Amino acid sequence: MISIESAIFLDHQSFLNTNVLNLFFLVFLYHHQGSYSIVKSKMSDVVTRDISKFVYANRPMSKYVFEVFDLEVDPQSRLIVVPRVSAFSAVTSQDKVTSVARAYKQLIHHTFVPTLKFCYDEADRTVYCLAANDQVAETYCAYSVRVGEVNVTFCKVSSIVMRKNSVRAYFDVDITVKGNCSGAILENEVVSMFIFENLDLVPRDQSSVIAVKDLDTKDKVTLVARLVKQSRGPSFVPKYNYALDSGNQIVYVLVADAEDAESMTCRSFQVDGKHVCFSRVLKMEKRAKDDDFYQSVYCTQIWPMRQYHFQ
Repeated sequence: MISIESAIFLDHQSFLNTNVLNLFFLVFLYHHQGSYSIVKSKMSDVVTRDISKFVYANRPMSKYVFEVFDLEVDPQSRLIVVPRVSAFSAVTSQDKVTSVARAYKQLIHHTFVPTLKFCYDEADRTVYCLAANDQVAETYCAYSVRVGEVNVTFCKVSSIVMRKNSVRAYFDVDITVKGNCSGAILENEVVSMFIFENLDLVPRDQSSVIAVKDLDTKDKVTLVARLVKQSRGPSFVPKYNYALDSGNQIVYVLVADAEDAESMTCRSFQVDGKHVCFSRVLKMEKRAKDDDFYQSVYCTQIWPMRQYHFQ
């Protein structure tokens, strides 16, 4: 995996290379197409934005987000939020997370996606991202990417507070530990490319992946985090990475190692009267592009835009 600094450098280097090619193209037009003339072709020709409007202070967040990201009520430098705007409000929770990950992939590089942790807060229906360092939140604040039918805009969070009643909501689900279950093995899972890139996996045999399927709840990832907390304790919640595949509605969890996966396998619970358990994933394959939103959705950067003008 390339470093965050290298990924950001590649993003800007790619932009520079693209504009150099565009400049050659413009010169070609100037010399070979008499009807065209260059009016303005500055690579820095972008519409300005008041960045301060995209920085949130004292942002209320749910207890669940605090635990998954292992945060405290303090100033933040690595936290990013994609607020609820326009058509984004109508998108399902997991499609929002997938869209945000796809937007970052559009901006930087696919190897950058695993360096982010994603979390959806049901209370205000927004997606939060925790970057590996503060350079990401600072560099891409106010950037916007069109993902399918929605606009994804990244905002920086400078400080956070605990949302009122969020602790009660997080623990409101009735969960009872039931012991072990048998046959909790998923031999070959066909999943979205988002799962591979978010959990930093490759299509092959797996040793450190578990899964929970057949969940009826709306916010499935939050429930799985609660199951981890119930069975292993709160310190394990931020150690794991969680990703829901919107195609099969299964939550995949990357744990520490094969031994950890083995210890979690077959642990079962009674959740609001229904039996659920952790299953061991032995192998994963990539879903076909046409059947995978993450691979097939159209994306384009909409701010900042670089434009050339002709007459």
